Amino acid sequence: MGAPARSGASARGAGGRATAFAAALLFTAFAMAHAVIARLAGPVLALDDAKLNVVAQSFQRGYLPSNPPLFEWTLIVAQHAAGFGPLGFALTKSFFFGALGAFAYLAAKEMLADRRWAFLSALSLLLLFQFGWNFHQAYTHTTALIAAVSLFWFALARLFRARTTAGYALLGLALGVGVLAKYSFAGAAFAAFAALALQREGRRLLADPRLVLSFVLAAAIFAPHAYWLMAHNAGAADIMAARLSGGGAEPHWRRVAEGLPNAAGVMIAFFLPFGLVAAVLLRKDAGRLAARPVPVLKVARDAALIGAAGLLAAVAVIGMERMEDRYVIPFLYPAMFVLTAALKDSDARRANAKILVACAASFALFCLGFKAVTVFRPGPPFCDDCRQFVDFEPVRDGLLARGFGGEGTLVAFDETTAGNLRRLFPAARVLYASLPAYAPPRAKSAECFFVWSLDLGPAAPETLSAGIGEAQASSVVSLTRPLAGKRRMTNWTIAAIDPDGPDYDRWCARARSPR
Repeated sequence: MGAPARSGASARGAGGRATAFAAALLFTAFAMAHAVIARLAGPVLALDDAKLNVVAQSFQRGYLPSNPPLFEWTLIVAQHAAGFGPLGFALTKSFFFGALGAFAYLAAKEMLADRRWAFLSALSLLLLFQFGWNFHQAYTHTTALIAAVSLFWFALARLFRARTTAGYALLGLALGVGVLAKYSFAGAAFAAFAALALQREGRRLLADPRLVLSFVLAAAIFAPHAYWLMAHNAGAADIMAARLSGGGAEPHWRRVAEGLPNAAGVMIAFFLPFGLVAAVLLRKDAGRLAARPVPVLKVARDAALIGAAGLLAAVAVIGMERMEDRYVIPFLYPAMFVLTAALKDSDARRANAKILVACAASFALFCLGFKAVTVFRPGPPFCDDCRQFVDFEPVRDGLLARGFGGEGTLVAFDETTAGNLRRLFPAARVLYASLPAYAPPRAKSAECFFVWSLDLGPAAPETLSAGIGEAQASSVVSLTRPLAGKRRMTNWTIAAIDPDGPDYDRWCARARSPR
């Protein structure tokens, strides 16, 4: 009698892995579809993609004081296979989105004990604006965070089913990867552990000596970056506090008065449009949300509530005038399991399942369609400066005409130009002048050119530009695609810097930042 039971368990395990793979494939395909449509706008990198294309020139323990390096590390791997243009970013973000789908399904399978509804729980994430749309537009480090949070909840839910050494090791892996993805993960993990302490089963999980293994493994994973952070970014906390508080220009009480309603609105908006769908479907079963019989779902519920309270407390303490929508994602994510569990337990569960699939598919198609509109009808109100439609080919031609061999140093004074120079000249050493914390390895050639545009960013410092003669500088002009029916002109100045001149050492030979 034992053999058939093992065979059945093996079949269920294989089926679960196949469904997890299917969820990963579906999410990856959706992310790649967004990337393909975005590629129709052209090969230009814009927003954070352009800046990160600069820092991804070398593998280091850290890059920017505001974010840990998991996204950059993954991007470097992708770029070795796909080059330094949009495809590398598309592969990186699609990888994280696929991981989100797979681990969301696996976590839901542990919590809901129903493979079909676990898949629906993962699918429902596409009904969140932050996942169905924002993920594919401007997120970089947040894409890694979302995948890491999904892995963390899978590891936690798995421990509720069976407290094993492998399970605690997986939890440690999730903790280490999560903090390497984004520092806010630590706050969301703390909320989850606080929620564990409120439940009897959760306290047993926390009291297990093998939890030490989790923290040791997490510390080992994070240690290289932690060393870099302590050694080279001692003021990172002050920088982040000033950033979150808007610089503290307004009185604290006024910032809090504006920040609390804003934070509440952002948290409500996180659940849209899925929250509206769930509210309609659960209008007769709202009581099912009040208490969950499954301990791990109680932990998920309490973690989301503690996380929400913590966010509001942070607004009050820091004086955060405006909360970004991405800040709430790791804290409110576990509430999605509670909502889908209520839909599953409803008397109308079959109808709920069909409606959920239809709504998720419809919203996903709407997002793809709207993305196409922003590409084929560029300009306001879809974008303001619309840098993704700027033509950088004249800049490449201008540098080649000046004799740039492709292996020297290029210095830019705005992130869009810097990131796209690396795309156009993959063998060059590209410096972004406003990012002094990072410098790539030295160039193979001593040649150095400055490239700047008043239309895209700040001018070169006057102390530098004043010393550049007419013989050193040349102008380049390009036109964008028609934006709201009009073409926009972009002007650049290209200046060669003498390796023996006084400006070379300061700007072109900047040493590589410490590893």
